[in-house]
Amino acid sequence: MKAWYAVAMLAIAVAACTDQTGSIGTRPSDITVPPGVPSDAQPVVVRPVFSIANSGIADSRQVVIRDGGAWQTFWQAADNSMPTPPAPDVNFGQDMVIAASLGQRPTGGYGIVIDGVYETQGRLYVVVRDMAPAPGSIVTQSVTAPVVAVATSRSVAALRSPPFTAAPSPAGGGAAVVSPRLTCDPNFCDA
Repeated sequence: MKAWYAVAMLAIAVAACTDQTGSIGTRPSDITVPPGVPSDAQPVVVRPVFSIANSGIADSRQVVIRDGGAWQTFWQAADNSMPTPPAPDVNFGQDMVIAASLGQRPTGGYGIVIDGVYETQGRLYVVVRDMAPAPGSIVTQSVTAPVVAVATSRSVAALRSPPFTAAPSPAGGGAAVVSPRLTCDPNFCDA
């Protein structure tokens, strides 16, 4: 009975991941890309590398890291613990890291997320979402500096961080407010 149930659940999961032609991993036509990203853009597979709520990076920045030396330098700045543990393993022969930091904030409750990476016509679009605590929220009373990093296949595509419309975050029952990223570091994109 248990084996039959497991096979049935696997079949349902695979069916849910297929489009009408039966291929896995393609974007169904009824799903739209975020505002600021061209409608023909396809999602790029990313894997989380790390997310730190209290990093050592006091400024807001967006970077693409393509080699081990730059990765070690970024990790030393990002990880605020003593002694700094080894940087997460990344194979820079195949991958690159996309990282974004929110900058220093006066309390807890802030966050930053890379919601997606999309590619079209030789360009990558990175969607970054900032989160702030809702007014009146109970938060830690300590300075924080959120940073997040994801890895994706190494690409020579130009990078762009699109502006997007502010909207309430569905996470936490709408308690966080999403604000748009309007600046773009020259190392991160071609403005």
